[in-house]
Amino acid sequence: MAQSITISRIALALLLCSLLQGCINLNKWPADIPERALFNAAYEQDIENQQVQSRDEYLTWVLRFYAGWGPMAMGWNDMTLAVMDGLEGELYQEAESKRDFLGLLISAEWAKDNNVRKINTAMLSLWGAVMISVPDATQRIAALDLLIADAQDLLDGELFADQVNDQRYQDRLGINLEP
Repeated sequence: MAQSITISRIALALLLCSLLQGCINLNKWPADIPERALFNAAYEQDIENQQVQSRDEYLTWVLRFYAGWGPMAMGWNDMTLAVMDGLEGELYQEAESKRDFLGLLISAEWAKDNNVRKINTAMLSLWGAVMISVPDATQRIAALDLLIADAQDLLDGELFADQVNDQRYQDRLGINLEP
């Protein structure tokens, strides 16, 4: 009986910890995330999103993008470690710069209300799979370039959500995204 109570308390503690992970302190902006001012500016520029989402809610989703939370425990900062693996020198610096720019492009849009944003969670999942499926270091730069172009084209209305699919990246990068 005592062991059962202890297990129940542990389970409850784990549940509370995972729920609390969703409670984010916006007053303490993490150092490993682009400056808050960038996202404040992005929020200010989108009047449509301001009608349906508060700044705090928007910033919370930005933080969740980078740090992860409950259902998406791996955030951008964790997931993109694989992109940088094995890179050195100038190649590392180039990939880091592109990775950071891509993260900023994606997060500023994805954090918006679902009914407003042009970049959705399915795209995040696909793009994550693309980034970790590219084995060659040089090819990772090409993958980052393609993802940056696609994110920008989505934002500019030159690419549509239904065009962002496995086949697009398999064809352009010569990778296999099937499990």
